[in-house]
Amino acid sequence: MGADPVARRPFYAIGPEPPPVHGMALAFQAMVRRFVVERLEPQVLNVSGGALRSRKLSVLVRGRKYAGVLARVGAGPAASGAYLCLSGQAGMLFDWLVLAVLRARGVPVLLHHHSFAYLTRRRRLAAAVFRMAGSGATHIALGARMAAALQELYGIAPRQVMIVSNAALLRPQCQARPARPMRSIGFLSNLIPGKGLETVLALARAVHQAGLPWRVVIAGPCEDSVLLPQLLAARADGQVTWLGAVHGAAKAEFFGSIDVFLFPTSYVNEAEPLVIWEALMNGIPVITYDRGCIAGQVGKAGLVLPPDADFAARAMETLQSWGDAADIFAPYVAAAFARFAEEQEDAAKALTRLVAIARSPGRSVPEDYAMTLEVGPEVK
Repeated sequence: MGADPVARRPFYAIGPEPPPVHGMALAFQAMVRRFVVERLEPQVLNVSGGALRSRKLSVLVRGRKYAGVLARVGAGPAASGAYLCLSGQAGMLFDWLVLAVLRARGVPVLLHHHSFAYLTRRRRLAAAVFRMAGSGATHIALGARMAAALQELYGIAPRQVMIVSNAALLRPQCQARPARPMRSIGFLSNLIPGKGLETVLALARAVHQAGLPWRVVIAGPCEDSVLLPQLLAARADGQVTWLGAVHGAAKAEFFGSIDVFLFPTSYVNEAEPLVIWEALMNGIPVITYDRGCIAGQVGKAGLVLPPDADFAARAMETLQSWGDAADIFAPYVAAAFARFAEEQEDAAKALTRLVAIARSPGRSVPEDYAMTLEVGPEVK
């Protein structure tokens, strides 16, 4: 029996690999691993700008890598399909060029959305990218709010949109956490402008001045010339413990040491942060801003504040109520792991369906899984 001719054609996986380490790069790596396990034999085309401090140099590096991608998908054998992690802002111009070549060669595409930058209002560049992708493309949304925005703002048909939460990409490494007093508050992120470090430092200062018996633990790399001096000063004053970058066992130790996770992000690309799922997976309630799909992530496992709320003041009120009464705090701890477990089960099934679509070039999202506008919160 001869080999399936489609199986001999390449399946491209196009996206950023670390460095730098960020949510989109980690999600791309996890998707590639799944494709490998499923024997799709993906040809990985890395478009990361690398861990460069110079933004201009990083863009040049990305431009060279995308030029290589265009040459590969344009001159190589016609692919059976392509999986593409979409950029969030100006990088979508590169995506448009790649999609133009893929469409000219009749290659079915899976577009994975990891940014909300173009989903709060209609953007011309994003609209052009989605037109180029065409009606045969499958759009992978991270949550119901993202799926609804794609349909409302860009007219993408429900049959083209499926939800695969980032929870599907995590391997549960723990069980529901037993109730314990709230004593330690944590924050983990790439410590860049917009991620909320200044807000966490303001809260840590208030905790310190009030003489409250809580540790504030910050993890993540920081090289920003404005934020780094503030962080070092807070550490020197005993207001925070800063661990620097944490991975593997160090990250697990970080989550094991904290009772509440803070995430006061105002980052324009924020969609469905992996780090919030990691906190919930470890049974840790979350206090955060409502951005992207975060409200749906957290549910009843914490506090989700409007983007214009005074985060430090509102968080302090909540932390004091949790710290003063174990019976108030305990239900949030129980809800955290339960929220992750529920979503992870649904997301794992959705990921299996996604792999089935990747195996069958041009296959549309099953009707019983296509998203309609009524499924999610109203897009604001």
